[in-house]
Amino acid sequence: SAPGVGEIAFFNLPGSYTVTFTSNILNSASIIEDGPVTFALSGNSSSVTGSQGLNIGTTAGKTARLTLQNGRVGADTTLGAAVGSTGFLTMGNDTRLNGELTIGNAGTGTLNMTGGAQISDTSIFGDNTIGTSSTGNGTVNVSGLGTLWQFQNLTVGRSGTGRLNITSGGVVSQLGGSDPTVIGSLAGSLGEVVVSGAGSQLNLTDALTIGGDGTGRLT
Repeated sequence: SAPGVGEIAFFNLPGSYTVTFTSNILNSASIIEDGPVTFALSGNSSSVTGSQGLNIGTTAGKTARLTLQNGRVGADTTLGAAVGSTGFLTMGNDTRLNGELTIGNAGTGTLNMTGGAQISDTSIFGDNTIGTSSTGNGTVNVSGLGTLWQFQNLTVGRSGTGRLNITSGGVVSQLGGSDPTVIGSLAGSLGEVVVSGAGSQLNLTDALTIGGDGTGRLT
């Protein structure tokens, strides 16, 4: 049976496989350690309540890949949690994710959003980072009309390397938040934001800092 409340769903098979959801699922954490796995949500939702959230890429030397299809996930999400780990998350036009993002925590993380995928962090204290620690390397690609990432607070390159690409009509918008958006925050960091293509937008409600104590670029 599927892990339930208070339990952890752990995925570590090296081969490619699909997990098909036949109902809504609520558990403590979902950890993707290895291999390409697809969540075929079939219009259902997967909600995670614990502090580990949805964690993709947790072990050094291993690459974890998760694709979301046709449904909703509610979880704070980390890609590339540990040094030497790699995590990928791919979302298409039938997927929604609600929660805070940490992309490239101490490892390497890549988030690909296309064709109308949507992510929303509605917590006023939401702290979204791309390239978190000094070894972190994170990339977020938001591409295509209807593709939308809504955040409260965002740092691109906190202590590590972060890149945000908004292309082909993708939109990234601040919902409110309590802090400025920062590109290249701490010493040794590198942050880069690229906005290109018709209809592509970066919308902010608070201040923008480009190159705090690090290096920042906006083009």
